[in-house]
Amino acid sequence: MEATIGMLAALFLALAADSLRIGLSDKNLDVLSATLFSESSQVIKAERDPREYISFTLDNGLPCIAIRDRTSAKSSASLDIHVGSMYDPAAIPGSAHFLEHMLFLGSKKYPEEGSFDALLAEHGGYSNAYTASENTNYFFAVSTDKFEKATDMFAQMFTSPLLTMSATNAEAHAIDAEHQKNHQNDGWRIEQVKQNLATPGHPFNRFGTGNADTLLKNVSQSHATLVQLYLGHYCVKNMHLTLLSSNELADTVKLAKEAFKDLRTTCEADNDENVGLGEAMAKTASMAYAPPYNKSMLESMVSIETLQSGHSLTLLWQVPPQEYHWEEKAAEYVGYHLSQIGKGSLTSKLKSKTSGISGGLGESYSMFSTFEVEIELNEEGAKEKDQIAADVLNYIALLRGEGGVSEARWKELKANSELQFNFKEKEAPEDYTSSVASSMRLYPLQQVLFAGSNYARFNATDIRAFLDHLVPSNLILIYATKNGELKDTLKDRYYGVEYKVTPFTEEQKSLFEAAANGPGHKGLALPPASNFIVDDTTVKELDAHCPTQGLGKDPLAKLVRNDYATKSLNENGERVVSWWLQEGIFKLPKTYVTVSLVKPAAYATATEQLTAKLFASVVSDALAEETDDATSAGYSCAISATSDGLEISVGGFSQHLEKFLNLVLQRISKPEKLLKAERFVAIKTSSQENMNNALLAEPYRLMSGLMNKALERPYWDAWQVKEALDDVKYEDIMAFKRQHLSDVAMEVFVFGNANSEDAKRITKVASQHLPCKAVSASLLEKLPPADISFVANPKQGTKSSFRAPPTDASNPNSCVENYFQYGIQRDGEAGERDRLYLAALGALAHGPAYDTLRTKEQLGYIVSSGGDRRGHVLGFKVLVESATKNATYLNSRITNFMDNILDPMVKNLDGARFAGVVSTLATQLTEPAQGASSVRATALSEVQSRTYRWDRRDKQLQQLKLMNVEEFKSFYTKLRAGGSVSVQLDHTNDSLATRRQVTPDLNVQADNSQQAICFQSEDLPVVLGSWQAKQDAFSPRSPSALPECELCA
Repeated sequence: MEATIGMLAALFLALAADSLRIGLSDKNLDVLSATLFSESSQVIKAERDPREYISFTLDNGLPCIAIRDRTSAKSSASLDIHVGSMYDPAAIPGSAHFLEHMLFLGSKKYPEEGSFDALLAEHGGYSNAYTASENTNYFFAVSTDKFEKATDMFAQMFTSPLLTMSATNAEAHAIDAEHQKNHQNDGWRIEQVKQNLATPGHPFNRFGTGNADTLLKNVSQSHATLVQLYLGHYCVKNMHLTLLSSNELADTVKLAKEAFKDLRTTCEADNDENVGLGEAMAKTASMAYAPPYNKSMLESMVSIETLQSGHSLTLLWQVPPQEYHWEEKAAEYVGYHLSQIGKGSLTSKLKSKTSGISGGLGESYSMFSTFEVEIELNEEGAKEKDQIAADVLNYIALLRGEGGVSEARWKELKANSELQFNFKEKEAPEDYTSSVASSMRLYPLQQVLFAGSNYARFNATDIRAFLDHLVPSNLILIYATKNGELKDTLKDRYYGVEYKVTPFTEEQKSLFEAAANGPGHKGLALPPASNFIVDDTTVKELDAHCPTQGLGKDPLAKLVRNDYATKSLNENGERVVSWWLQEGIFKLPKTYVTVSLVKPAAYATATEQLTAKLFASVVSDALAEETDDATSAGYSCAISATSDGLEISVGGFSQHLEKFLNLVLQRISKPEKLLKAERFVAIKTSSQENMNNALLAEPYRLMSGLMNKALERPYWDAWQVKEALDDVKYEDIMAFKRQHLSDVAMEVFVFGNANSEDAKRITKVASQHLPCKAVSASLLEKLPPADISFVANPKQGTKSSFRAPPTDASNPNSCVENYFQYGIQRDGEAGERDRLYLAALGALAHGPAYDTLRTKEQLGYIVSSGGDRRGHVLGFKVLVESATKNATYLNSRITNFMDNILDPMVKNLDGARFAGVVSTLATQLTEPAQGASSVRATALSEVQSRTYRWDRRDKQLQQLKLMNVEEFKSFYTKLRAGGSVSVQLDHTNDSLATRRQVTPDLNVQADNSQQAICFQSEDLPVVLGSWQAKQDAFSPRSPSALPECELCA
């Protein structure tokens, strides 16, 4: 095996010379000890990746990768453990997940519960973990000045965790709360059924989350199992570590050596192969291929009763483990073809019966994988699901036939994949370290970054061998729908989901065999060669008109506004406002264009706004097939309705960007050629289904809309929109262009690898395809910012409580969100300081809120707190969801937290601690942009909101210097003296059965009253921040005052 890896490493180093780089400079190699590192420890990375990498092994045997990112203000570490839920003993499902939770609850060196999270929260970071089937991954991020301390605390979690009996009992309830959060989620429920279908005794036949039944029946036994799992698997031979920092690599290596030196070097399982190893895993650990489903389960239809409406069909095949076939990418090759949406694709053929088809690996483990094709069906498709499954099998037969396994097409996928890898933007530090650490277990160290994108070797035999598994005799069909008609069902013990397994009938077998054996492929065809192959990744020289600032400077300082007024741009001689920024820091060969069409007061009713959204959906649907060629090559197109108009965004590699933009705008400008009545009906029906399902979402996911309902004007809630949808007709969509795409203001935003001439040409294209009749520039200057026009102002010192009716009587979770209003931020630059004080409050409150409401009081799994900004109206909110406590109790505990935890903490806050929080905010604000997308998002948000504050960050940094603890306390005192609003969604109190049906109204009740009274939300107290009443607070900085760069005479 070592020889094979070495040979592969040499091969890939040679292949990577032109487009990939090695992750460490020679200079840095000289700095690091030659006894620790060698050339073979270097990591293959992307061509434009400025980070430095080194792989090494500690003296105790721990494999590590250190990453230096000179521009990152945060540092991060992740430890991946090769043990997951498949290792649970059969008697106590959820043990591995339980252990993941327990490791955060203190160590011998740092016994105080919550101290790690508190350190991270006050210094711009957080921690998290996940338990998968074969691994558990832990990670954190924090400001770099606290990286050493945080890393030591992190390492001690694994070196000497407390794992106390008292914490075991308490945290088991947290696990149960997490399960209750997932209990009503169809995705979790369907996944559990797949596991139930596996052969009894197979590791996949398990329940990985755990709940009160599995963990609390015998707490002492659960505790003993945790200790056994820890001793049996948490040693260096099962661990992989990744660290990222702006520090020198040598310093990061030194930190790793010191912090992780005391990890156990041997596991107790080394002496007894079954110690800490689930019985099922022990049986299959040495098997090269251990398929989860036996023959009696294959060739079956599994029908599952869902909670949400809709129909989904999944074709599932078990296949040999694909972890060992990352070089050939056979599964990716097949999945690409099945997921196409262009002419001749499955999606194109079945468009009248489906709303989406995708294919690819489902499960992927060391002992088996599954390949799955997922199809969303409409009502017509649900009636023909057998034929649709046959069509999938027929397309697979097409792939088996002549030209199906094509080296040319494989190379096209290879080229696209390498392009995406080489020009991929940076992820957040904690996401990146987590991903790298988990990949270290799967790939040779040199390939850790690249293996997932590396089409290393075309092997037609391997691809055909993979296709040979995708046959009817190895197939399980899973049909999930809400119909209530299943009889003689099985019932899952953990989620209560009902399902039924029925062997294929002879008629189904015949249908599927005929389709799989071809030769007819009516309506199906292999994709043609792409017209959007990218072979030019030239980055243009910076335009003299728009010199982007250097690394570390504010990249928005030179955003340029152009009022194009020449007839060559618009035949009517009207102006189009265009914003242009040539990105010169990250130098990606990509360009992004956003065209905003603004019509003030265009959507005065829920019906008008919904018509705009449906228009965007119908046009997007119609464009999908025609633009599939481009989207497969990495180009993107999004059409969306905004609060006052329509927005069209396209992006991708610069080489074909204008060709793609032309195609999109040309089609949008003549929607009558795209919009078909039957597709409108299908999309409207799908929208109705989605809206119904949205009301069945977890309570915490509904809170945002409910709070918006209570506070904002105008706001149309889900019930109102759902009702309005019935009134929208095909004729309304056809009339939309005539009514809403004329007499509009046009604003164009061009970003990326585009010079001034490119920006001028792109703006001309937009104005020609979508001519506007208004004088756009002057109109835009008169418009208010595109944020909330009205925000309710609760009476000072009072608390209004709004009780929303339950949306899903079967959901056991209740949720409360309390909002505390500061009011309109102060005028002028002090307003920026108010925003920063709100951010500081969020940082200070996060740790105590989580520790009090979740860890100590065990109210529920979902606890969140933080600032709330609605335009210029500031507030603070706390949310808790619980499966065991009703809304009244949750509300009382939030009140207790504010009164007895947060209030005293702020009162006693000293200058030194507050200075630490301010320092963290300063670090975050001064951190250089981590990718072109973050620069683009910041600039675009200023354009979209029409605030145009390119210097916002500089102003905030100036205000940071003026912040002090006494003014912060005054800010907090004003916030606490202001009015507050509590929105409560109660699923667990005694009146559940008698509560009225869902309506668009809310109930309001005083805190001292048990009597709910009907309340129309339009009768809320006076509003703050109306455009008419508070122009100074809301008016945008005048665009004419910005630095300009006229590009045309």
